[in-house]
Amino acid sequence: MISRIFLAFSLLLAACGNTPQACPENASGTTDIVGVTWYLRFIERVNDTEAEAPSDPLRYTLVLGADGSASMLVSCRRCGTNYDVCGSKIGFDEEVLCTEALCLPQQPLDTDYLKLLAPADTLLRTGPYLVLSSAQGKLWFTRSPNE
Repeated sequence: MISRIFLAFSLLLAACGNTPQACPENASGTTDIVGVTWYLRFIERVNDTEAEAPSDPLRYTLVLGADGSASMLVSCRRCGTNYDVCGSKIGFDEEVLCTEALCLPQQPLDTDYLKLLAPADTLLRTGPYLVLSSAQGKLWFTRSPNE
């Protein structure tokens, strides 16, 4: 009797959607964004009227690995975290680890880049841009630092 109740409860939980859904293989949409060095072109904060561009895009990069790892260059810091993508949805681990060796104090752009990356939940490819967005703002990247 107890095993029947347990089985019924397990089926009810599964039917309610409490089990994680895998991303359909054809919905991953990562073939053209993985393994590419993306250069930060603009930061668009929700409450700002103008986007901010880094003075040197070569110092602000993002590389999404096929293994779910994400590596960034943030000014002179090397950073890393994990990510998951399914279609137009993306998620990054909240914890981003960065080196601190031989770096000047962080600049506002450095902290804003990392603050906007961690909660990013949507990705969009538009023209030459990869756009990562969240409720806090958008990060605009290109494949070339000169685009």
